[in-house]
Amino acid sequence: MPVNFDDSNTQAAARPHSIARRALLGLAILGVTTAGAASLLYGSIEPGDAFAVDPDAAQRRALLAPVTAWVRSAEFVAGDLRDGPSVAMVVFDGAAVAEAKLSAAQKLVDTLQMRSDEQRRPVLAAVRIGAGAITDALAPAAAQIDAALARGLDGIFLDCAAPLQQPGGAGEALIKTIGDTISRARQVNPNFLVIMDNSSELASDPRILRLIDGAAKDHLLFGIDGAAKANSHTDVIVGLHDLNRVKRSGRPVFVTEYLPADALAARTGARQMLATLGFVGRFVAPKGTL
Repeated sequence: MPVNFDDSNTQAAARPHSIARRALLGLAILGVTTAGAASLLYGSIEPGDAFAVDPDAAQRRALLAPVTAWVRSAEFVAGDLRDGPSVAMVVFDGAAVAEAKLSAAQKLVDTLQMRSDEQRRPVLAAVRIGAGAITDALAPAAAQIDAALARGLDGIFLDCAAPLQQPGGAGEALIKTIGDTISRARQVNPNFLVIMDNSSELASDPRILRLIDGAAKDHLLFGIDGAAKANSHTDVIVGLHDLNRVKRSGRPVFVTEYLPADALAARTGARQMLATLGFVGRFVAPKGTL
């Protein structure tokens, strides 16, 4: 059975065969995008457009540098990870982390962090800032971050998509709140990792760039217009714009695509494109499929 830290990802249910067909039809779009996306996007960024350097970030980056695969907590059984390097990073649901008993959570995190190849496996919590007033919306997130710190997790996936979608979403209040939240966590643990999840547009603000250790995004190549449907070339380019800024800075980028397990050609094409771009991919079957 999966471990108790639950993952709250949800996807629209759809018929397996129809999803697989749509994914295969989109493979041609992926091929065209793969051929030109990397050079176009890297060429679109000015060489001098560099991230501010965090002088305390070296140890955090060293922990993330070896990561070549990752899972959300609902996708694995803890015993599968105790003795081998098959998965290099695990992301738990932040609410479940906060609710878990302290001693049991610490034991599980300690177990997952150790790998038989003597490398450390990063263990993080997915935390969302709500869509309401920033001060009110932050309260649950702050509690989850405190719990992650107390239970020995290495950092957080911080999702700010909800407030970003509000009028004036990327305003001064949000930027300050995020900065204060990260700074507060690092007063407790200077090596606390922060991956900006589904909010990579915040990478355009140097105050945020200084603080984050990477970025993550769902549906980069598929799914904007429906389960497993290939995104348009324009949508892919838009999605990659800020992610490439993160990658150029030396920070990792983590991408999740929702494709049925039997959509082999689409998964292969997506995997090749993500590898070309230097991103760490994760593939999950949409709900209602295998």
